[in-house]
Amino acid sequence: MEKYLLDTVSWIEYFKNRNGVADRVDALPRQQLCASEVTVAELVYGAYNSKNFEKHYREAEWL
Repeated sequence: MEKYLLDTVSWIEYFKNRNGVADRVDALPRQQLCASEVTVAELVYGAYNSKNFEKHYREAEWL
């Protein structure tokens, strides 16, 4: 089974539903999606520095 390692920008595009990324990602089985520890850390860091901390932190936790 193929795995897809998405970078930080890809996950941001997914969460913001931009550029059709969400449609492409949602078409894949969840077990094929991956995020590196660095990507998760970057998303958590961004959440801490955002005006909408709880929403963005939940998105990072989802990974």
